[in-house]
Amino acid sequence: MDVTAFEIIVIPYRWLSGTNPQDPTKKFSVDSITRPSANSVNITWTPIAGRTYRVEATTSLSSPTWTPIATAQTSGSYTENSVTSPARFYRVVVE
Repeated sequence: MDVTAFEIIVIPYRWLSGTNPQDPTKKFSVDSITRPSANSVNITWTPIAGRTYRVEATTSLSSPTWTPIATAQTSGSYTENSVTSPARFYRVVVE
C-alpha cells in the first residue's frame, strides 16, 4: 500500500480534530460569520464533542501574525465585541 504525503499530513490532523470523512456527524466547518453590530463579529462553527477550540485573528493575510482572541471554546460560537480594524481575518483552531 502506497502512502501519499497528503495522508501523512492530513490523517494525524483528522485524529486531533475528531473528524471522519466517512461520518457526516464528525465534520468540522465554520457555519457563519456575521456582523451583529458595527463593532462586533460573530463566528459559529460545528463543534465536535470532546474538543476545544481557539479563535484567532489577524489584520493581514500577506504576512499573518495570528493572535488568539478566545481559548477553550466548546460551544461552537464566539463574538468579538471590539472590532476596530477595517480588515480582519479569523480562523478556528483545535486546541
